[in-house]
Amino acid sequence: MIIGIIHNETNKEITTKIIHLNHLNMTLDISIYENVNEFFYLHGNLYILAWKKRSTLCLFTFNEYDRLIELVCHLSKNNKDDRKCSFVISPHVSGVIFANLKNDDNQTRTHISFDNGKNFSPIKLDGDGLHNSGNHCSVEFNLDNLYDSITKYFPETLIVKIQGAYHMKGSTSHHIFVSLNGGENWKMLDSRIEKLVILNKGRLMCGTERETGRIIYSFDEGMNWYFADISANNFQSLIPLESPSNLVITGINYDEYEEIIHLIRFDFSNVTRILNLMSGSMCERNDFGISSEQKTIDNDCQEQEIAYLVKNPSSVSFNNRTLVPPSIKPCLNEDCDWYFIIHTSERIHCLKNKSSIFDRISNINESIENGGDHALPIIDSKTYT
Repeated sequence: MIIGIIHNETNKEITTKIIHLNHLNMTLDISIYENVNEFFYLHGNLYILAWKKRSTLCLFTFNEYDRLIELVCHLSKNNKDDRKCSFVISPHVSGVIFANLKNDDNQTRTHISFDNGKNFSPIKLDGDGLHNSGNHCSVEFNLDNLYDSITKYFPETLIVKIQGAYHMKGSTSHHIFVSLNGGENWKMLDSRIEKLVILNKGRLMCGTERETGRIIYSFDEGMNWYFADISANNFQSLIPLESPSNLVITGINYDEYEEIIHLIRFDFSNVTRILNLMSGSMCERNDFGISSEQKTIDNDCQEQEIAYLVKNPSSVSFNNRTLVPPSIKPCLNEDCDWYFIIHTSERIHCLKNKSSIFDRISNINESIENGGDHALPIIDSKTYT
């Protein structure tokens, strides 16, 4: 059975891969896809979604020796009716895979891999102890199987925005989740924000408020939000019109009473000019914060703590560096799990999360919706009928 075409980038040739699925004791799940290559072939890799033992859905790919290898199993089932997909691959960064996996309670939760499926870990939110099992917190992304959703999820190289659900202690709330560094760190936006548009590498975020339909925007990576004081409140969509010197968003608003469609232009270019003025004020050490994480190397007990310098969103300085090399510090031997089997100790080992208390994100500032001392007004708002 021919299930795909693999392109050999070295020899610039196209070869056909024939796989006899009956020899592998699995069946291929391609019933919901019109074009398999659109969804499975990325970054020179062919990904195959197949049933194993007729009850477990798994993701496979080929290694450098053209051998079929299993990446991960227990994926959630594809559903054509609600357009759900089991996994999504980043079109910009090779090796980044988002997968919706079933846990022991048959609940779907989203995991991410940065090494092309060798290791998967649950989505972790900034400021939230997702790995602290006592909090019972987890994230489930809504992964669509439409090709257009790829550009919707990944508007820029390192920016990811996906709608999903946040599960905590039996309750569920729906949010937009945003990452500005390719999926390493995540922010959960207020549940009232929808139709989100991200410009200027994440510095400008603009959307609408659920129920009221008002325009809401942030120019500090979502730390603080402000309302645009306009009469339109039924926006169907927001369309970014970005250029090197202009940040313009066009809103399509529908007046149900007069049955008229209005095109409203929002010009945030003043934000660009202010950020350009910051170029004379270079960032200093106190303008950065430290973000760290633990990573296991080759399934060994020894771990590495990788620390990153991240610019504080509230800092009014210019950072001209595009990449900050990570500093790596190996964990101590007693930080590993086996240490506690041999020695009774109260030390905190490297996999245990810091204790934290979840505080729902609700930083929309109602008191300065008309523009306060620190608010940047929208300098140009025009309506076209």
